[in-house]
Amino acid sequence: MINFFTDIFDFHLKMNQLFINQMVKNPNKVSQKATLLLCHSLNAHQIWNSRITNKKPIGVFDIHPLNDCIELDKSNFETTKFILQNMNFQVNISYQNSKGVDYNNTIQEILFHISNHYSHHRGQLTSELKHQGIEPIISDYIYHKRT
Repeated sequence: MINFFTDIFDFHLKMNQLFINQMVKNPNKVSQKATLLLCHSLNAHQIWNSRITNKKPIGVFDIHPLNDCIELDKSNFETTKFILQNMNFQVNISYQNSKGVDYNNTIQEILFHISNHYSHHRGQLTSELKHQGIEPIISDYIYHKRT
């Protein structure tokens, strides 16, 4: 399971970095919606990591300069890598959602959610960037496994 999740988060890091760099290179074409989608995805990853590691979370809709997103993404990846290498996936994490409601989920469930959340919003981001005239990046997992 560690190898599986490591591969998945390596993929997300690669995709996020490609998208962020593409957005940095096209600042006049990047819409506020695209920036919000990217930042929200990165923020959510940091928030989930912080729930697992008992660190302070950032805001789910905080907006960051695109160049700062590069480092936030790398930091998220390093924290997730620490979690993968040092924590039991079956441990339950107690947390409150953004509305203050208490929940419990295993680390494995949280890691899968982070990955799924990225894929969901990356599809939205691809559509938004294409709408703004930016060439879409092929971000299908299987495509990158073939290359």
